[in-house]
Amino acid sequence: MRRSLLAPCVALLLLLTATTPAFAGAPWISIEIPANGMNPLTRDAFCLVRVYHHGDPAYYPVTVTAEGLVDGVRRTVKLTATETGMPGVYAVRYQPEKNGTWMVVARVGGTSDEPWATVIVPVNREGQIFNARVPTRRDGETRIPIRVTAADVDQMLRAQVASIAPDARSLAGLPLLGLLLLPAFRRRRMS
Repeated sequence: MRRSLLAPCVALLLLLTATTPAFAGAPWISIEIPANGMNPLTRDAFCLVRVYHHGDPAYYPVTVTAEGLVDGVRRTVKLTATETGMPGVYAVRYQPEKNGTWMVVARVGGTSDEPWATVIVPVNREGQIFNARVPTRRDGETRIPIRVTAADVDQMLRAQVASIAPDARSLAGLPLLGLLLLPAFRRRRMS
């Protein structure tokens, strides 16, 4: 009985080790905007998340959150990524909030032993995507996605807050300030 099981087990072990390199390496994640309005599964999506493995569409678990800083308070909103019927493509539905500074964070993978990639998608004050970035490291000629921690996301969000120029409402008082300071400048110039 032992000999009859040994051959199939060895064959299975060889098959598994022979196919492992095909699955090695991290997946890739990207964002597509605008979503195809002609496809009912992607119509009205905020964006599409595309997942790849070695250039081919791949099915990996995807998690998406909206990360915000509103009046100095951090907020996280879990978003849903729904399958679109296209391999490795998920539709994200999201209505950005008007208050605060927000970014969408999409991750592929999820456990500590599973490779994953993260795409960081800052959202401007009009609720539109203005860029997307996958943090990577160089491995020879290749860029490999790196893990992005919650602390990394917090730091990127705070950097986004610091880089956003004030909107027109916050600048509304500048002409009045100029009028108030004008007499002081005139007096200084005359003396």
